[in-house]
Amino acid sequence: MKKSLTVALFVFITAESHALDITNFKRVLLPVLSKDVLAGATYSYVTSVQAFASDSIKYYPAPTTTGAPAIGGMGADDVVMPIWWPAGDNSSHGRILFVDPDSADALSLDYSMRYFSSPSSVKAGPSSPVMLPVVREPDFKVGRTGISGITITPVYTPGRPLGYYLGYLEESYRLRIYSMDEPIAVRLKLQFTALWLTPLPPANPSPNLPTQERVVYVVSRDVQDATYPYYFDASLSDLFNLCPQLTLDPCLIGAASLTVEPLESSRRYWWFLSANYHDGRIGIRAPR
Repeated sequence: MKKSLTVALFVFITAESHALDITNFKRVLLPVLSKDVLAGATYSYVTSVQAFASDSIKYYPAPTTTGAPAIGGMGADDVVMPIWWPAGDNSSHGRILFVDPDSADALSLDYSMRYFSSPSSVKAGPSSPVMLPVVREPDFKVGRTGISGITITPVYTPGRPLGYYLGYLEESYRLRIYSMDEPIAVRLKLQFTALWLTPLPPANPSPNLPTQERVVYVVSRDVQDATYPYYFDASLSDLFNLCPQLTLDPCLIGAASLTVEPLESSRRYWWFLSANYHDGRIGIRAPR
């Protein structure tokens, strides 16, 4: 029977260097993982990880009394799996867990983000957690991947049939891309395509936007340590024109898609879109 193991978050001082051989360990990406409270558009959240083991496990980074990370051991009957955190780290871009390949199959993870608090003017937040992806090495992406069916809802003042565009959307999307071939920075081409619908007779017979393209670089890192991934993080509206104000034809989106493709085809990566809605909900979408 599998035992439930609570992952404890401990803070220790970063060591300058560590002579540990984790070359053959399997990597597990936990995007967004943070030891601090995360502030959302409406509510605040905390990330939570539960581990389930069917056998003894070796993993990295485990904390030590010296303050440096080490390879830790954990039996199937253990109830705590401590994770090393550098002192002063308040990042929210995720961590990489290294697991010994001989015991990787014995470990499964339940990863979520739960409501923590809200402003006094807002009612209590959602009771259901937001399930976050656990990304193992077979899940790392190569080549071109995409997400379709992205809904973007422009907000208008009351009018007939539409009023004035208020300049914001019901959804706030954020794009996060991770390089999984550290320490190599990755260049990626992004393509955003939207089909626009117009409720009025169009002045422009072809109101649909052409595909928009951007090249981005995955070069940011919160801490110079192998357990911290390189990432790119940006609002989708800062990258692309999501809802242009057409002169006579207010835009209503039908569907949108986003594709990501490394310019160096062999590079491994992973990415997701998060959506913050005005009612406080949060959605997570990742390519399959």
